[in-house]
Amino acid sequence: MDTLNKEKTKDNDSIIRQNKNLNNLIEQDHCNVKRRVHPMLEGKNFRLA
Repeated sequence: MDTLNKEKTKDNDSIIRQNKNLNNLIEQDHCNVKRRVHPMLEGKNFRLA
């Protein structure tokens, strides 16, 4: 990652970082979305129609 960061130009301010917990943070955020969407989808079940 250090070599990739050194190759970046100075006008590009982004830095590539390694983060082991990034996937866990994204999955935690997605859990809240699933919690809100799931009850809405229960009423649209084909068997209930």
